[in-house]
Amino acid sequence: MISSSQDSAQTEKPTYSLETVKKELKERISCYDDEIVYDFISKLIIDVQPKNELILAQKLKKFLDDENKNLREDDVILASKEIYSNMLHFGFLPTKNKSEALKKWELFHEKSRSEVPEIVIHHDRDESHKIDLLLENITISIGNKVICEDATLKINYGRKYVLIGRNGLGKTTILNNIARKEIEGIPKHLQILHVEQETVANDNTLLNEVLTVDIERAKLVKELDEVSDRLDYLEFGAGKGTDEAEEEIPTLTDRYTEINERLQLINSDDAECKAITILTGLGFSNADLSKKTRQFSGGWRMRISLAKALYAMPDILLLDEPTNHLDMEAVMWLEDYLNEWPYTVIIVSHARSFINNVATDIINFVDGKFIYYKGNYDDFVKARSERAINQAKIKKRQESDIARLQCFIDRFRANAKRASLVQSKIKMINKMDIEDDVISDPSVIFIFPDVEELKPPLLRLKDVSLGYNKVKIIEKTNFYVDQQSRIAVVGPNGAGKSTLMKCLYEQLTQMEGDIYRNPKLKVAMFTQVNYNY
Repeated sequence: MISSSQDSAQTEKPTYSLETVKKELKERISCYDDEIVYDFISKLIIDVQPKNELILAQKLKKFLDDENKNLREDDVILASKEIYSNMLHFGFLPTKNKSEALKKWELFHEKSRSEVPEIVIHHDRDESHKIDLLLENITISIGNKVICEDATLKINYGRKYVLIGRNGLGKTTILNNIARKEIEGIPKHLQILHVEQETVANDNTLLNEVLTVDIERAKLVKELDEVSDRLDYLEFGAGKGTDEAEEEIPTLTDRYTEINERLQLINSDDAECKAITILTGLGFSNADLSKKTRQFSGGWRMRISLAKALYAMPDILLLDEPTNHLDMEAVMWLEDYLNEWPYTVIIVSHARSFINNVATDIINFVDGKFIYYKGNYDDFVKARSERAINQAKIKKRQESDIARLQCFIDRFRANAKRASLVQSKIKMINKMDIEDDVISDPSVIFIFPDVEELKPPLLRLKDVSLGYNKVKIIEKTNFYVDQQSRIAVVGPNGAGKSTLMKCLYEQLTQMEGDIYRNPKLKVAMFTQVNYNY
């Protein structure tokens, strides 16, 4: 059974140095005293920082072979992989091994992020925020790449749009341009929030981090405490009966009343309850509410950003792959929450079930144009098919009409008596609204080669426990795979799904229990993040 260990993923991040890595190596590799190897591995991990443990193993093996240090090679490589895997699991980010192109992209991306508006709740929202947008002649480009040109974007108030299209077409760039209001015609007073980056790790508690979105409430609560303390001093403390008290008490009392009235108007008493409801829906526990944000991993801080945006209730909410960091229960909660959402949402997603359960409209971004369909993804597939058929019929009829008219023009072009008719036919062709060619997305074909039939089991785990740094994430699990198995591993974030995959891929050894692998078995793994770019 896979036991949930969310806390293990949210503990304080350890610090790493050449000394700490070397110490752990010596603890893991008993009766091995080659200081040169220890020094090399420590510098490889701390100074070189390979992108993942597989690349580390390749570099280490080459060093051991070149230096003829093959004694206990397997033990050395396995221990090094496990140490580096643990470091990556607990938030160690390789930063030194980056190409210049990647560094430039990160700088550009960071600049784009800095221009996105801060997440802040706006209380005084009038009817001017409930508007439909028709944005025409939109041109968006990055460098020399044109994303769209003279396109038209329609956004109606309160609708839930899902923007779909092939990867690489620029959907995220479009969301960024909307968020920064770089598209002409977006009213400046509208609040548009784009959830694309994780919350910065700081010392705020989880609950307070969400409540910081309400800047006005925070200021009012702080001022109320100050006014209350001053009144206590003047009415009951050392200031009682002084000229100061006589002069300030009436003004402070009026201000105290004003602040309370404003707090009541913005539903201040419900703020914490609302924030807790959102955080609980996104998978946080009651114990998490008092934890500092820096105790959470990047994936969980992404959830915090989403919680802050939902709490802020912007006029237009932009979500880019919102389900990527959510488990199934959180995804289902988000679907229900968005279905009750009264404002406009634009989502980029590849999760068909999520789109079906949330979308009121589909925007298909293809060939630099926005094509609109009512309904969810299933409705879109049906409507697009019908549209393509009708478009093909119209195109064929137009081509036939043009061919017939052109035949008449060619036949009587030199006939003076029919000159007026020829000119009339030419005008008819020129006035035709020619239907665009039917554009289909390219198909992706996966080819799985035939493999040798192996006797079961291919993989078997018996009473296996897995974890990192002596902290168990999976305890006493049993797992069986044969050649006909098609297995989906589901569970909340932090339950150990990726840990199990690493074990099956031999990137992580068990703490206890037995593992059997068919000697002829070959395993490949594609991770959430492909490090080998």
